[in-house]
Amino acid sequence: MYNVRSICTVAVIVSLSVSAAMAGEGKKGKQKGRSAHGVVVEVKKDADKDNGSVIVRVHHKGKGGSPDRDELRTFQILPTTKFVVAEGKGQQEASTFKELHEGQHVIVQTMDDRPNTAQHVAIRKAKK
Repeated sequence: MYNVRSICTVAVIVSLSVSAAMAGEGKKGKQKGRSAHGVVVEVKKDADKDNGSVIVRVHHKGKGGSPDRDELRTFQILPTTKFVVAEGKGQQEASTFKELHEGQHVIVQTMDDRPNTAQHVAIRKAKK
């Protein structure tokens, strides 16, 4: 009887420690890449490839009385980067790097491990 009780106690302790470890991993999880909203300033396309880079002017509002500021960010475009044209909530059409031009408003989602490499680019269509 004493052995059965000891085995059950050990089993409960092990199961609680394993579930606590798994719960800790779930909270951290995989960090998502960040997004940047802005206006395209320059598009540089590599010759005969779907690679290149995009320079986006990102506007930051000032907090606590500090002035607003703009920041130029350069994002690398890879062949795996996905492009869409966003027309409204939930309305998206597939697009390509060739359709990206200066002056367009974009939302750039970066890769998890590379903050200057675009994973997903949404081109915001102008309102009529």
